[in-house]
Amino acid sequence: MISLKDYAKQKNITYEAVRKQVNRFRNELNGHIHFVGRTQYLDDDAICFLDERRKQNPVVVLQTDKDDEIQQLYNENKALLLKIAELQESLIRENEEVKALQQEQIGLLQAQQQTEEQTQQLQQELEAAKAELQRKLSWRERLTGKRK
Repeated sequence: MISLKDYAKQKNITYEAVRKQVNRFRNELNGHIHFVGRTQYLDDDAICFLDERRKQNPVVVLQTDKDDEIQQLYNENKALLLKIAELQESLIRENEEVKALQQEQIGLLQAQQQTEEQTQQLQQELEAAKAELQRKLSWRERLTGKRK
């Protein structure tokens, strides 16, 4: 006697396929299936009967070359990961360049502001000097020839 699980292993089929086959032919296998607990065991007559039925309805399993396909997908995945890493590095470099340009622009703006402030200060001093020159001289300044 052999369990359904062992029969499936022996015939290189799934347990589920054996279970369905046993259920399908339960009436014909009556008396040849023995239960021990919840486990079903087949006697020699049941095994012969199931083998005959399996020969009549052969199951064709079309199996493509999965290993080649898996390897191809693995290589493609690896190439894509390398491309992603390359793009990330490129993006990081560009980000750093943008930050450097921003810092440079900030520096230029600060320098421009300082220059504008200095220009305004010089303009104020110039206007003060013009106002001083345009002011009328007092009689003491006229006598001494000196301005305050």
